[in-house]
Amino acid sequence: MLSFLSLFINSLFSTASAETATTTQDLNLTIPLVVLLDVQEVNPNFTFSAPSNAGEGLSMSSSNTHASVAATSNSPSTKLLAHVNTNLIPHGLGIKLDVTGLGSCRSVILSTSDQTICNVGNIQTNSAELSVDLDTTLGNGMASYGSYVVEILYTLTEN
Repeated sequence: MLSFLSLFINSLFSTASAETATTTQDLNLTIPLVVLLDVQEVNPNFTFSAPSNAGEGLSMSSSNTHASVAATSNSPSTKLLAHVNTNLIPHGLGIKLDVTGLGSCRSVILSTSDQTICNVGNIQTNSAELSVDLDTTLGNGMASYGSYVVEILYTLTEN
């Protein structure tokens, strides 16, 4: 009886041991590359007025110089590039582009070669904005006579 009582007391105060097992599970994810860009269609317009007196420069007015930009990218190396089809710098004008809300951006005077405007990376936004302006200081404040139509080409690229 004493051994039964001893066994009973030991079973009350002993800790039960449990067996454990560990396993792993692999998840396979396939995420497509996404690089999408939408620039609001606006037609920036710049109008120059002749000076009234000798020694004065041209005066300029502008309209429709801001556009909204939407972008979706899931590549950390995505960049926004831009260039123009006509170089106005020899005519004393530079097309200046500023972009905000699209990663790390810088203001540039566009040329006919692609220039990196923004390091975009992974982004999903429809609230970015760009503005186009003219730099008239490139030709001593006097732009060359003529009419110019310039196209700006935007490229969102992941390399």
